[in-house]
This record gives sequence, C-alpha cells and structure tokens, in this order.
Amino acid sequence: MTSRQQSNVSLAFRRPGRRGGFLRAEFLCVGLASAGILSAGLFAANTPAHGSPEPSAPGPTATATTLTQQGERKLKDNQLKKVSAAMGNWLKAVDEGENRDKSEDKLRDEIEKLNSKTLKGGDILAHPADLGYVLYEGNLYPKKDKLVKKGIGKVITDTYERGALTVEYAVWTPVGYSSKKGPYPLVLTLPEEGENPEEHITDHWATSKLAQTAIIACPKMPGKSSDWLENAGLGSAFITLAGIRSKWAIDVERVSIGGRGLGGEVAVGIANMFPRQFAAAFAWASDPGAGIEPLNIKHVPLLIAGGGNNTSSLEDRAKEADVESITLDANADADAIATWLGEKSRVAYPEAVTVIPGKRFPTNGYWINFDPVAEGSGARVDASYDRETNTITITSKGITKVSVLLSDAMLDLSKPVKVIANGIESIDQFDRSINQFLGFIESAKVDPGRVFVTSKIYNVPALE
Repeated sequence: MTSRQQSNVSLAFRRPGRRGGFLRAEFLCVGLASAGILSAGLFAANTPAHGSPEPSAPGPTATATTLTQQGERKLKDNQLKKVSAAMGNWLKAVDEGENRDKSEDKLRDEIEKLNSKTLKGGDILAHPADLGYVLYEGNLYPKKDKLVKKGIGKVITDTYERGALTVEYAVWTPVGYSSKKGPYPLVLTLPEEGENPEEHITDHWATSKLAQTAIIACPKMPGKSSDWLENAGLGSAFITLAGIRSKWAIDVERVSIGGRGLGGEVAVGIANMFPRQFAAAFAWASDPGAGIEPLNIKHVPLLIAGGGNNTSSLEDRAKEADVESITLDANADADAIATWLGEKSRVAYPEAVTVIPGKRFPTNGYWINFDPVAEGSGARVDASYDRETNTITITSKGITKVSVLLSDAMLDLSKPVKVIANGIESIDQFDRSINQFLGFIESAKVDPGRVFVTSKIYNVPALE
C-alpha cells in the first residue's frame, strides 16, 4: 500500500462546530476502495486483521440510540470529557497529517489517567458503551451549516469531491431538523435508470411519511447501468453517504438503503455486499434477487414491493435457508415502505453470522473478516459466539484464514475464550489493545454503535 493509499484509509471532514468538531468519513473509505483508490486486503502488511475499510456514522445524541446495543454506560459524560477531547484531537491530527504523534501520546495519557484514577485500575476498553460515547464525542456534527439550513423541507442538490472523484447527489431534510434533536435516520435511495436524483426524491418521497422524519439522499448513478454494481456505482453510493455524513446528523444504527426499478435491484445488491452497514433494505417496483445470498442478509430486513422471477427465486432460496427477514408486498407504496422501515435498527453484534462470498464482496460478517475468494468457489463461513460459555465457533469451507474482532459487548474478555475452528478447539486469552482499537478506527471497523478492541487471525483446517 502506498503512503497516499494509507492516508486515504483515515480520511475525515473538518467542519465548524463545538471544539472544532469534525467527522470521519468511513463511508467514503468504502467508496474509494470500490473505485480502486484503496486496495488493502485483510492480511496486507499494513492492515493485519482489519480487513478493507468499512463505513459507519456517529450522531450528535448517540447515547440515546447508537450505543444501546453495547450495554449500560458505566461513566458519566463529564468523566469522559478529557478523553473525548483527546480523541477528537487525535482524529483531527490523523486526518490532517500533522501532530499525530503528539496527539496520540496525549490520548494515551488521558486514557491511562482515566483507567488509573476514575476506573481505579480498570480499563475503558472493557466498557464498549463508554468507549462508543468517546468516539461519538470526537465526531461531532456541525451545529449549523448553510447548505443544510437551505435544504430544510425541500430537495436540494450538491456535489461531493474527494481526490479525483466527484459525485452529485440530491437530499431531503425534514422540517424541524436540528443537529441538537438528532441523530436522524438516513435512507439512501437509488433512482430508476435514466432518472436524476432530484426528480427521484421529489416525485417519490418528498410528500411521503418518510420525509417527515428521515433524511433522504439519492446519488447520481453512472451512465451505464452495467456499472451500477461495479466500482463506479459503489463509489457513487458510498461517497454520497460520506457527503451526507459530513453535514447532517445521521444515526449510524438507522441507515437504510433502497431504490426503484434498477435502483432497487442495486440497493439489494449493495446490502448483500455490505450487510453490517444497514438497518434495512427495500426494492420498489423492481425484481431483485439475482446473485443475492439470503444468508448474507439474514440480519438485514428486506422489503420487496413488486417482484418477478428473480424475486420468486430469492424467496424460494430464503425458505430453504430458513431466512425469514424478507417481506413481499406487491402493492406497497412510499408510505407503506416508511411504515415498514419504522424504527428498524442495525444489528451491531449478531450472535450467529453466515457469509457466502460473491464476486468481490462480502468479505466480512459483522465481526469476522477474510480475504476475497474466487466467485463460485463454494466458499462459506459460519460463525457464532456464546457469551454464557465464552465460546466462538467457526465452520469454514474454502476459506483458510478468518479474522475475529471482539469486544466485551460480545464476550467477557477478562476470561479465557474457547475457539472451535472446524472442530479444532483452542483456549485463547484476548488482550484488549489500544493499538488495535486505534487501528480499527483508522480502518473504519468501529463506530459509536459497534466497538472492537481486539482481534486474532485463525488458520482454519480443512473440513474432513
């Protein structure tokens, strides 16, 4: 990986706000990776056990929403104030490439003080909800932004530029929007072929129930429909998410993806590639299902309004795999989709995951990662954890190395962990690591709602 590529792994956006707050752009990392700017594999020299960058999104009042899956807070806000400020300064230094060592030393010093004085010899890394709050405080949304203010209650267009990539998108902001009242759910909706983003939101969403409560964004997709699930299309989708996150208060746990016509098929395809990023997915007036593995989206509720041969085939495969997360409603309109989305939230730490790789993605299953494999190879990974017995079980076919990412939201890391990989048992002690935690931040593996503090790569023996 070149130095330029390394710097792109931790891109962020500086925006005016309290303490000069700014945002990390993990969504952009995926967009750049998709566009070929990033090319770091799971086991590349600079990214051991981290995998390729993935998106996430903090919000301004994340304590009420995005941290709920990580257990109860142990510390009060004021007890985390200095560590949060140090985290923000470190992120800014990483983003700007200046004073990084100094800011990292300060962050480590503040964590050490917190551990020794406030936690009486404990470890903040053992408290994922508090650690998530620190991340949230270090990633503040701007309190005021002229573009956001201009767009309240209407559809506006904007462009987002990063390096050689510029993406045009349209966005709707609900009446009454305020970053102080957030974070808000975000729906990334992809247009029909030939439809521009502004028309898409105006014609299908602006007067719907969804527009009353959610931020709605639509990217301009590539001219060739065949590119929509390739580098150009993935870049358009994720860079749009980065642009929205740079100014709007988005709830990381309530980001959904959908679309109409071809856009709906592509949205389901993206959910299949990156399931751990989305709370839900939907396809409207389209026939998704080709190339979709039901087990990959087991934890992402899917609504299909329309359907056809591809949808029927997907439904049959889902039934065979005992996947019950797919809903078919041929007559669903925008309001019905809004009602269905409701309060759906992302599953941050599913206890059992299955990953069946495709052409390039997915190469992860929420808390497991592996290098890409050849499409159609029959490869598959099933992984689960049991907190009661502190056990991880991995069953892998065609994949010989699996990286496991953990936090105390999943297992008790103060105790030994039993790992069973294709029937071979081992007892391991996972040490919480500030080095790994900071590395996960840079490779976009963590966010305020999903924190990992340790990992290990397992060589998985072939199944007999």
